[in-house]
Amino acid sequence: MADLKQLMSVVLPDRIGELIVTDLDCRMITRNHGLDFDDAKWRSWSVTFEADFPESNELEWEIADRESDCYYKVRSFLISGDSPGADGQDCIVHHIVDVSEYAELFRDLSVYSGELRRISQCQSRLISSISNEPEDCLPIALDFFGAETAVLKIWFRERETVYVRTRDGSDTVTDESGLTELCGYRGIGGEGYSMLISRTGESSERLKNLLSGEYRLFIENTLLKKTIIYDSEHDIMTDMYNRVKFSDLAATEVHEYRSVAILNLDVNYLKRTNDEHGHEAGNLLLIKAAKSLKAICSDTVYGFRMGGDEFMVMAGNISRSEGEELVKKWREALGRINEEEPFPECVMACGFAYAEAPFVLREVIDESDALMYADKRAIKLSRGEDPDAR
Repeated sequence: MADLKQLMSVVLPDRIGELIVTDLDCRMITRNHGLDFDDAKWRSWSVTFEADFPESNELEWEIADRESDCYYKVRSFLISGDSPGADGQDCIVHHIVDVSEYAELFRDLSVYSGELRRISQCQSRLISSISNEPEDCLPIALDFFGAETAVLKIWFRERETVYVRTRDGSDTVTDESGLTELCGYRGIGGEGYSMLISRTGESSERLKNLLSGEYRLFIENTLLKKTIIYDSEHDIMTDMYNRVKFSDLAATEVHEYRSVAILNLDVNYLKRTNDEHGHEAGNLLLIKAAKSLKAICSDTVYGFRMGGDEFMVMAGNISRSEGEELVKKWREALGRINEEEPFPECVMACGFAYAEAPFVLREVIDESDALMYADKRAIKLSRGEDPDAR
């Protein structure tokens, strides 16, 4: 091969990379050592080359060297012996370019593209569930992180609630050492959340970091909705249900009751307490009243501050004796609270009414209201006071 440089300038002008000239059996004649691999490497790679050239006399093939983790693109040109510099000998010129960085880039792009699709799918599922409860994100997390366990802890209004979802259907986690926090927030007042997932998932850390923002947004939006609903249904001072919630229950749930018990209550001496000790003492009186009623409230026994010094307790589907037991437990709770917090003394009048279906709720409330006023007068008379004094 008389003039390699002339041959290269004719066949591959302005090319970079490795140039190797071989005979038709791919045995090396010469090379320019443009890339850092030895002749033995070429011999091992060249056995895969098939010199089945098309009419263009040009072939493109690839080399993946696992030992060096390099990836090469090869273009092979069949050169006739009549070409300038070929010196009358047919040969093949192989132009080899290291495209490892590009291959890595394409692999990354492929990974990123897949992760973006998963993020988009996850977003769609979260958005479709955003009007539901915060814990509805847990089964979605199991799917998109390949996790075995997902846990959501919520601190709301001085109460911690823990939700658990697992692939095996269990709703408890006894050991959290195998969990890692995906996202979380804890406010100054103690309210917040923490979402944890098992470390056994197949998702990359990058995907977890990207998706954590989506779960944070979902949880915080559902908690915001929960807060708005909660505030609309509760009295700010006492944290009891308000008249709005009572009206809602009266228009819906009460119609399904087989029986109803109503405790109509009123705080005595609120005006006197405000006048003599200030409104802070009056507020404390209302808070003590609410505290005594919360002692008997549950998921089926509702307590309301109807406004001012007026309170109500409503329970459905209970017997008369169970309703009377509620009154007894409330009086005991009020007595304990007054012993623990003597000032200001909380005195409340109570009227208890009970009815079985079919009943008219307004009539039951009116009956309990009349009994409450009778009890209020009786309390004041027993204390030697004017029954009409406030």
